Amino acid sequence: MTSNEISSVTMIGALPPLKGNAYYCMRLSSEIAESTEVNFISFKRLYPNFLYPGGVIDSDRQFKIKERKNLKIWRTISYLNPVSWIRAALLTSTSVVHLQWWSLPLAPVYLVILLFLRLKKKKIIFTVHNVVPHEKSPIDKWLTSMVLSFGNKFIVHTMDNREKLAKVFQIPKASISVMPTPANSNHIGDASRRQKQPPTPHPRVRRQDGHPQSRRPVPGRCVAVRSSVRQYPPGSTGRQ
Repeated sequence: MTSNEISSVTMIGALPPLKGNAYYCMRLSSEIAESTEVNFISFKRLYPNFLYPGGVIDSDRQFKIKERKNLKIWRTISYLNPVSWIRAALLTSTSVVHLQWWSLPLAPVYLVILLFLRLKKKKIIFTVHNVVPHEKSPIDKWLTSMVLSFGNKFIVHTMDNREKLAKVFQIPKASISVMPTPANSNHIGDASRRQKQPPTPHPRVRRQDGHPQSRRPVPGRCVAVRSSVRQYPPGSTGRQ
């Protein structure tokens, strides 16, 4: 391991049995944990049901994740408890924190967490699942901009999203990596549809330097995460 690589990362998002983007987080954290220590700070309770039609808990008993080597889980964040937001930020002990951004109602929670992470001088990576808010009102764009302004590196799922993120939020393209979404991570909260998904393909992709790179099952989908966290020079806090 070189001096610029990291041996541990904190991730913040949702894990089973919650819905949200829990299936994506479960697979990504498990794959990163194959070679890197992962401390996952999960929501304990997501937003009220009226903000998420269909409920926030998945009824599939097989939809679960357990701690194991290199993967520690804290189910800490409660949407209606601001003290838990602060506690989540204080739990971070790694130099890099990787947050999942997928829903505007999470903005107040994330802004409090991010303020404390900045005070602790953490490097922030965002995976941005919805680059442009569905509602597209000025306040939605403003809230998203506020949250993303804390980021040092960004991950999106398509080249089109990379272009939109750079244009809409004035983020340098050099700070944005592309990591395709696994086909069977898109139907979170629907056990029957998850089971019908075909195996995730692993096409060859190109790194930001233009050279081809093979995406293997493990750690293929965390290539963008690793490339985002291993390049921080000592003392760097801003976007490149």
